[in-house]
Amino acid sequence: MDYGTAYEAAYSALELWPGTCQGLVIPVGKSASSVFGVRVDGATHFLRLTNQSFRKLDDATDEVAFLSHLHAHGVRVAMPVASIRGRNVEEVGGYRAVMFRRAPGFRVTAKGPYWDQAFFRAWGRALALQHEAARSFDNPSLGWRRDWRREPVLVDGLAKIRATDQQLAQTAETILATLEAQASVLGEVATAHNDMAPQNFRYKPGDGVTAFDFDNCCRHWLLHDIAVSLSVLRLWPEREQLVQWLFEGYRDVRPFPGDPVSIRLLLRLRLLYVYCDRLYSFGAAPVPEQANILSAFRDRLICDDVW
Repeated sequence: MDYGTAYEAAYSALELWPGTCQGLVIPVGKSASSVFGVRVDGATHFLRLTNQSFRKLDDATDEVAFLSHLHAHGVRVAMPVASIRGRNVEEVGGYRAVMFRRAPGFRVTAKGPYWDQAFFRAWGRALALQHEAARSFDNPSLGWRRDWRREPVLVDGLAKIRATDQQLAQTAETILATLEAQASVLGEVATAHNDMAPQNFRYKPGDGVTAFDFDNCCRHWLLHDIAVSLSVLRLWPEREQLVQWLFEGYRDVRPFPGDPVSIRLLLRLRLLYVYCDRLYSFGAAPVPEQANILSAFRDRLICDDVW
């Protein structure tokens, strides 16, 4: 995303939300969307701008509907703020704009003071609370959020793989076919966050986890949501202990949603999605560093190096 045009859209978007400090727009993140820190009535909020070519209006409103459902069921999530027109999603300069409240707490890192049993149990508990609430949610539109197989980044990425890389295409087909064959042991299906990792939530001791960035939420195996969380722990020597703590926190709230043995297969699906996501974000002519990233993901997929 071009930050120049996104900046212009961000300043225009501020006029649509009451109480904003018009002169303060600070970039804090960029992927498929650009995120800016802004001040609203003296408090930090985050303005997310997503190109309209990447997400349809229904995609954004379905996400907000899921957030509202979770919030109504007592799940800690960073909620959107309505514009002066009473809308949670506005269209500004080719972008879809959403203003979110700041999640309370801290981003926990492995070198920080909170990387401990209490944090991992709170992480697992937050996943379980989301999953329990999601059981009663129904996507209001008929878009791709009803079925993870229709996610545009995955669909487009698989099409490119099939057209250009026969070996990887065969690997992808094997992953997808195995998933369908093992659907009965993969367990419950409901709308899930699908990117529930420390970069997308904040932790406050005593209060727990507050999640945000639900842009990838869609109906999926709930076990996949857990696998996504585990994927960021892959390189830590103590990963088995961390996983055990996370599982304990989950089981404090509800039973496990499927057979834990299947998590390895879902980790492979996650890696396939990440590869497709990078194909999209890097574009048709990746620079050498980006090409190396794609090559490393490709090798891991083919060799089943997921854990």
